Amino acid sequence: MTALTRLVWVTATACRGACGPVIRRAAGPAAAPRCARSADDSSLLASSLAELAQAASKLLGSIQAQKDWSAVEKEAAELRKKLEDEELWTRDAQAAIEIQKRLAKLEGDLEKLKNFTERWDEARSMMDLAKEENDASLIADLVSDMEELEADLRSYFVRSLMTGADDQYGCFIELRAGAGGVESCDWVSMLSRMYQRWAQMQGFDVKVVEEVHGEVAGLKSATIQVSGDYAYGWSKTESGTHRFVRISPFSSVGKRHTSFVSVQVVSVAPESSISNAKQIEISPNDLKVEVMRSQGAGGQHVNKTESACQTERSQIQNRATAMQLLRAKLFQRELDEQARLKSDHYASIGDAGWGSQIRSYVLHPYHMVKDSRTGRQTNNVDAVLDGEIQEFMEAALLQAHQGGANGSAQRSNDDDF
Repeated sequence: MTALTRLVWVTATACRGACGPVIRRAAGPAAAPRCARSADDSSLLASSLAELAQAASKLLGSIQAQKDWSAVEKEAAELRKKLEDEELWTRDAQAAIEIQKRLAKLEGDLEKLKNFTERWDEARSMMDLAKEENDASLIADLVSDMEELEADLRSYFVRSLMTGADDQYGCFIELRAGAGGVESCDWVSMLSRMYQRWAQMQGFDVKVVEEVHGEVAGLKSATIQVSGDYAYGWSKTESGTHRFVRISPFSSVGKRHTSFVSVQVVSVAPESSISNAKQIEISPNDLKVEVMRSQGAGGQHVNKTESACQTERSQIQNRATAMQLLRAKLFQRELDEQARLKSDHYASIGDAGWGSQIRSYVLHPYHMVKDSRTGRQTNNVDAVLDGEIQEFMEAALLQAHQGGANGSAQRSNDDDF
């Protein structure tokens, strides 16, 4: 239960007269009387609350202006009426499924808008009350709740910008070691873990499709598959070169090393969704398939393989996964070509080496993660490497929506740290 709903009025016997009525939590430790708070604390909290409220108000206004919500409600009502037709499932089951999916999305959007509006209205009421009472404890609770509301609004707003034909699908994230030798291989394994942790935090399903181990340590390359709604939309801006700086544990002299990894994100769109795109046709004559059985007993179709995709017990399943990845890459190439024709502003992956990075992760001589495109940075490198990269994704997506800025100047400065 949040501070906006759990607060109740009580009479303050210890601070009668000078302090007046005090607001305390219904459960937990009692809030300190207002007279015990310093004016400076109250002023700082009030300033923080005002900034958060302004940001939340702007985001809510943008969400409300994005769509004709009355038209959304009208469409939802029409779809409900269609689903009432008992013969629909018999006549066209596939159409009924698509109607259900569309209705679920519309109802979800409407419910989100209602929830945001109610939370905002309640927050404004409590802000007015806190201002009248000048209660620092209540303001502190409101700051926490407003931070949560602002974060939810920002996340929903960014997701609403994902209008690309393939944004709604899952994705493959492919990582390849670049310049840096054994350090780059170790960096691949660290990034693979980071993206897996991020996917799990977002509630996506994730599995390792392929790993090629380095000669000394780490991975030369890795491919993971992330399944879930809008997994590609969120992660597509991660494509590019990622730079890593630290004192190498593999160096006998303890020198600082810089390594690079190339990341490529491709969507996993169902075959039916590629109807308007160039059809992906792969001739068997153009394929080279190498399969090596691992040692051990096994019957037909059950030997563990060491082919390009090694996640399944069956060679047939491994081949299917490899073909899915190949089709996804070819489809992504077609989408990239269309993007180049539409706009000159296109963020290519580039070479995995000096000067091409989109983000730098520094562990020495100080701790910092900085995105070269947006300027977003944090000193909490451990949290980022543990999967907390959502803020970087949001910043990159917002920049892309706003038209983006030429990041060449920022990139040139990144080599200095």
